[in-house]
Amino acid sequence: MIVQARHMASRVEKYLAHLDRLSGGRRPRSTKQGLRGVTEIVYDNLPDGLLTALTYGLSLAERPDWQHGSPELCLSVSSTNVIWTHAAGFLAEQLRGTCPSVTAAPSTSVSASCPSQR
Repeated sequence: MIVQARHMASRVEKYLAHLDRLSGGRRPRSTKQGLRGVTEIVYDNLPDGLLTALTYGLSLAERPDWQHGSPELCLSVSSTNVIWTHAAGFLAEQLRGTCPSVTAAPSTSVSASCPSQR
């Protein structure tokens, strides 16, 4: 009898699978490793006409107030300039372990929230 070992998905694999489900299976054009462990995941034209960047790494910090999930950042801009993705990654790196929660300023228009599940 052959026994196959089951692969337990890592946190990043679960997060990327979640993004795949949310994007309808679209693949990001690239991922950029950097900023001491923060990954920037970039989608062109998702949603239509926008550049969308998501981070992975902010949630790796442990916080006692993160009981039901942990945050990552998502930024969608009407631009083709990839520098915006680095802004999201930089902000995530700066917030790691120091900011208990991230909320939008009252003057901004937040259209959706997508919490990361642990």
